[in-house]
Amino acid sequence: MTNRDILHPMAQFATWHLNGVCIPISSSSTPTEIDYLVKNSGADMVVCHNDFVKMFDSLKEELNLPVFNLSDEDINLQTKSLLSRHAPVLNAKQDAMIVYTSGTTGNPKGVVHTHSSLEAMMNSMEEAWGWTKHDHICNILPLHHVHGIMNVLNTSLWAGAQCTLIPKYDSRAVWEILLDEKDGVDLTVFMAVPAIYNKMIAHYEEDGMHERAHEIKAKLKNLRLMVSGSAALPETSFNKWKELTGHTLLERFGMTELGMALTNPYSDIKARLPGHVGKPFPGVKMALFNQET
Repeated sequence: MTNRDILHPMAQFATWHLNGVCIPISSSSTPTEIDYLVKNSGADMVVCHNDFVKMFDSLKEELNLPVFNLSDEDINLQTKSLLSRHAPVLNAKQDAMIVYTSGTTGNPKGVVHTHSSLEAMMNSMEEAWGWTKHDHICNILPLHHVHGIMNVLNTSLWAGAQCTLIPKYDSRAVWEILLDEKDGVDLTVFMAVPAIYNKMIAHYEEDGMHERAHEIKAKLKNLRLMVSGSAALPETSFNKWKELTGHTLLERFGMTELGMALTNPYSDIKARLPGHVGKPFPGVKMALFNQET
């Protein structure tokens, strides 16, 4: 369990080096949720930041569960960015990660992904969205769901690109990063959920950013791709974002169970239509069934 900081990929890669399976848990989980996830997954140990170690006290005693906690001094959190395509030699068929569903229809279900299924996801997104080692993305999404952990963090590192981890979402700070006004971050790719785009639109309007409209659009030309996913993007948000930034958001569709399935086109921007999620990713096949009720 971590915040969105460098401890997360460190723990993930260390686990894989030891031929283990990663089970990411949100730092905002309740004690009841943590109890369920740890017991349901059959976790052998917990790695967490010092800030969260007390959340595992009861499980540590009940299950005799080893809890390894790290402090800021241990992991040098001042290193905000990662640049790597290094990976251990792994068995493609071996289980790599258990990602839990959102649990909207009952208890969350643990979805097991092998190293080969993760590799397939990353290769597919790398091809469809033109990832290269020259790209730079910031992650503002939770790292216990596919969107943040696979689409942003792991795929960027797989492509040899740079990923800057943003520990806590703040609309003003994210606008500063997008406009290259904070820490010298010059992004080429950005991904978020509709709720975040709506918050950023609201901040734009409330903070009087209209006065800088021409400058903002000029600076955002450096970004080659902006993606929205994990929920349906309202057409009003799609159009408003294009009006404010000049960017036509690329919508896509995926699931915890299979990763990314459908995407609007990367190259043909005019074919990105509001309310549409496009065609299958490379390596993905889609079938439509007319089921009679």
